[in-house]
Amino acid sequence: MLTEATQDAIYEELGKRIKAAREKEGISQDVVAKYLDLSRVSISNIEVGKQKLQLHTLLDLVKLLHIKMDDLLSPLDRFLENDVSEASEKRIHDSLNSPSSSQEVVEDDTSRIKNFIGFIKSKDS
Repeated sequence: MLTEATQDAIYEELGKRIKAAREKEGISQDVVAKYLDLSRVSISNIEVGKQKLQLHTLLDLVKLLHIKMDDLLSPLDRFLENDVSEASEKRIHDSLNSPSSSQEVVEDDTSRIKNFIGFIKSKDS
């Protein structure tokens, strides 16, 4: 599950991308609001990441702005990578503080390190 901070960052970045696409097309917030049947304040809030979009609204927006969904969403993958790292760090931290499972973490990490070394050696061959 994504952390609240990651979710906020994703919507903020998505809003920036929507605003940039809207401005590139020369479309006002009022026009977008009327097209999507939302208020201009809602559009403003979406563009700064304060309001979340429903999927059907996002699809309509992509159509209006003549952009690809992938152009809006694919750059957001970097937030998932950061969130996974934070989750992994938390799991390791929690496991190390739990006497019953700390050995599992060490064995899991040792296995990963061995696999990585094996991969590097195979590339050198």
